[in-house]
Amino acid sequence: MQALLVAPRGDGPVVGLLERLVRGGGDRTAYTAPDRAEQEHRQSRADVAIVLVAPDAPDRALDVIQRLRRTDVKHLLAVGPATDPKLILKTLQVGADLFLDETELEAELAPALARLQGRDFRPEAGSPAPASRPRQLFAVVGAGGGCGASTVAVNLAAVFAREYGTAHLIDLNLARADLASLLDVTPQYTLTDLAANENRLDRALYEKLLARHPAGTTLLAAPRELADADLISPANINQALTFAQELFTEVVVDLESCHRPEHVTVLERATTVLLVTRLTFTAVRGTRRAVDHLKALGIHGQRVRVVVNQYGSPDELPLDEAEDSLGLPLPDRIPYDPANVCPANDAGQPVALRNPTAKAAQAIARLVGLDGKDPAKSSGLVPLLKAMFRTAP
Repeated sequence: MQALLVAPRGDGPVVGLLERLVRGGGDRTAYTAPDRAEQEHRQSRADVAIVLVAPDAPDRALDVIQRLRRTDVKHLLAVGPATDPKLILKTLQVGADLFLDETELEAELAPALARLQGRDFRPEAGSPAPASRPRQLFAVVGAGGGCGASTVAVNLAAVFAREYGTAHLIDLNLARADLASLLDVTPQYTLTDLAANENRLDRALYEKLLARHPAGTTLLAAPRELADADLISPANINQALTFAQELFTEVVVDLESCHRPEHVTVLERATTVLLVTRLTFTAVRGTRRAVDHLKALGIHGQRVRVVVNQYGSPDELPLDEAEDSLGLPLPDRIPYDPANVCPANDAGQPVALRNPTAKAAQAIARLVGLDGKDPAKSSGLVPLLKAMFRTAP
């Protein structure tokens, strides 16, 4: 592979680091100044152009990226300080395939080049491939407000990440947008950015839009502004689900409802729909309506599981009365566990990670057949969890 490095100076520290990293991977580099970028590309026939974005002169870099995109350059990377989300988005809008943080190049460059060229990146030679698992798409929707669907969704993803090393969350609860807070992450991008780039979205760009939690969960966040929810279309969601399922074996989507068109798109593709309810009159009534609506959509049978959350809470309806009202059994129950769940939510630490042996955490794991073991020890995450949550030895 031939890489063309475009920067105002050829002797800067970032250019030197890029040269070392590219050549260390067995590839070749050439340097050019911004005003000669197009000419140098035509002469070198570089496979990838890497443009340095200087924060004191960003417009010059944006112009270079735009001009290079009009040529036949195969891949185009922007590199700079990841401190200005608007500038990063501009580089993607004018033609960059990816924006890489200049302080994270040693970790990000090789995987980025591998993805752009359609290669698998293996950071350690001889590392075993993950065991083959069926791809799963879980749609989690609440039967009404206050049922705790978002808490179930974030902990379900945490359980998968704890067990398998990674899992993916999509926040389509557009009115509440709770998942970033429940994970204590600050997303740089959201679904709004996905919608803005729908005509050039690919796997590499999709990955760039994700916020990452230290324990392995990745999040495609809901829009920051409620008004931006109207920008999200079913076509956007179909795109997101396609790339999400290519990249991740377990995908969990938190839904606001089961009737909006973008939510129906998820429900129709879901392998499992978890309808989260509580044993209150309004929640059971909402469950009945949701079950009937899902049946009308052709989504029923084993694909739909009604999950009773906060089971055993004060003043709830008797279980048998709720089952009679719904006309179906309710074997999936998450116990009322406020002493563990509420502090975890407030701290942005999923209870499945903060206290994996808590009753609620164990019940959520059982929903997907991952109970019956010491979660922290089985996954090798004891040091990470201690560091993140300062648990006692």
